[in-house]
Amino acid sequence: MAVIQISRVQHRRGLLQDLPQLSAAELGWVIDNRKLYIGNGPIEEGAPIVGNTEILTQYSDILGGISSYTYKGTETGYTAQTQSGSGNVQRTLQSKLDDVVSAKDFGIVGDGTTDMAAKINWMLFQVYCRESSNSKSLKRILFPAGTYIVKSAIKIPSDAVIIGEGAEHTIFKYNGSTVDYVARTADSAQQTGTNIGLSGATFPENISIAQCSFENTTAYPAILIERAKYVHCDDVTFTGNHASDGTYPSTSTASVGVKVSKESTDQSYHITFNRCNYRRASKAFVIDTEVNNVVLDKCNFHLLYQGVVVGENIIGNGPAGVKVNNCLFDDIHHSAVKVFSVKDFVSSFNTFKVMTASGVAGAGGPLAPVIDINSDNNYSIGDSFERNDADAATHARIETNNKRVYGLVAGEHIVYGTHYQQPGVLSTLVDNTSVATTTGIDFDESVVTNHRVYFTINRGQTCATGVLTVTGSNTSGYSLDEERIENADVGVGFGIDITTGTIQYTSTSTGTAPSLHYRIETLK
Repeated sequence: MAVIQISRVQHRRGLLQDLPQLSAAELGWVIDNRKLYIGNGPIEEGAPIVGNTEILTQYSDILGGISSYTYKGTETGYTAQTQSGSGNVQRTLQSKLDDVVSAKDFGIVGDGTTDMAAKINWMLFQVYCRESSNSKSLKRILFPAGTYIVKSAIKIPSDAVIIGEGAEHTIFKYNGSTVDYVARTADSAQQTGTNIGLSGATFPENISIAQCSFENTTAYPAILIERAKYVHCDDVTFTGNHASDGTYPSTSTASVGVKVSKESTDQSYHITFNRCNYRRASKAFVIDTEVNNVVLDKCNFHLLYQGVVVGENIIGNGPAGVKVNNCLFDDIHHSAVKVFSVKDFVSSFNTFKVMTASGVAGAGGPLAPVIDINSDNNYSIGDSFERNDADAATHARIETNNKRVYGLVAGEHIVYGTHYQQPGVLSTLVDNTSVATTTGIDFDESVVTNHRVYFTINRGQTCATGVLTVTGSNTSGYSLDEERIENADVGVGFGIDITTGTIQYTSTSTGTAPSLHYRIETLK
C-alpha cells in the first residue's frame, strides 16, 4: 500500500509488562528497560505479522536479536542444515560469540607490565565457580598472545580449560615482591592448600591447560597441582628463575617447574603432561606426596640442575605409578631422573644427552648418575644414553643402589638390582698367536667386582663352551677361573692380566681363525 502521512502519532510509556499491542506506527517507550517499540500494523495493510517491533537504541540487546548465524563451509559452499534437510540450522550471534571466552572480555591484557592476577581470578570465578553445578556455564578461556603479569597466584578451579596462542606467545609471569606460585589448583570457592574442599566446595578436577607458559621469577614452583585429579597439560612451558646457563644450586628453596602434592588424605591422581617443556630451574618436576598415575610423555627437559625428582622428602606413602616416557633430557647438570622412596616408577624410551658438571655438550666430569633409583620395584626400559664408558665408570648411566630395579640400557646391558648382563658379542681371534693378546674383554674396576663370562669358541669342526669367572680389582689384583667342555682341542687358552683385568688369549696354528662368542654377567 502507499505510504500514509500521519499528522499525529500517539505515544505510550510504561513498564515492559504493561506494553500493549501498539497500533500501526504507534510508539511505546518501556521505561524500566529503556527500550522503544513501534506497532507493526494490520496484516491486511502488508505487515508480515501482528505485533510490536523493537527500535534499536543503545540499550537494545543487538547480538541477542540476531538469529541468522548459520555455519557455512565457504570453501565447499555448503551450509549447516537440519538433519531432515528442512532448512539451515540457525543460532543467535550472541550464542556463537559465547562459545569461547576471551580474556579480553574481562578487561585482561597481556601488556607485560600490569598486574592481572585479580582480574584473571575474578574471570575464573565467574566462568567456572559461580555456577559450578551448571555445565552450560563452563566455557573455554582463550588468552591471546601476550605476557600476563601476576603478583599473586592464579587460582585454577575445576573444569577450567585454559588455552593460549602458543607456549612462546602466551606467557603467565610471576614477579611479585614475595615468593609465590604463578598458578595453583583451587576449589570452587577459590580456596587453596589445606582449605580446599571446606564448606562443601568442589575439589579441583578435570582441568586442561594448553599452549601457554608459566614463568616464575622467584624460587618457587611455577605451578602447584595439589589435591587435584584429571589434570592435563599439553604444549605448556614451565620456566624457573635462573637467567643464565650456569650451574644451578640444588638447595631446597631453589626454583621448581612443576610440583604435584596433596594434603592429608586427599590424593592427587591422573596427572598428565604431554609435549611440555621444562627449563632454567633447579628441579623440573617434583613429587613427594602420595600421588598416583602421573605421566610425562614427549616432554623436553633442558638447562636444569636436576630433571624429575620423585620421593625426596616423602610424605605419607609416597608417589606411585609415575611414568616418564619418550622425553628428551639435555643440559642437565646433575641427575636427569632421581627416584627415592617410590614404587612402580617407569622411565622408558627416553633420550639422555651428555650431562657434565659444566652443563655443556661433551664428555668428562659428570656429577651424578643419569638415572639414580634408590628404591625397589622400579624400571628403566629402552632408555638411550650418550654418556660414554669412561664417565659411566664413575657415575653410572643407571644407578640401582643395590635395589630391585630392572634396567634395560639400549645397546649396553640389562640390570636387575646388583646383577648386570651385557648383550652377546662376537669377536674373531687370530690364528697362531703365541703371545698373550687381549680378547677385548677388560674389567677395569677400582672396587672389587665379580664377573662371569659365558663363552663359545668355534674353530672349524671343533667347539668349546664354558664359563670364565673373574674377581678382584685394579688395587687388589684379579684372579681367573675357567670351566669348559669341548668336542676336541680348539687350541685356544685364556689368561688374565692380574693388574688391569684384561682377559687375554693364545692360539695354536690350524689355519682357521677362532670365533669367540661371549656375554658377560656382573654382580656388584
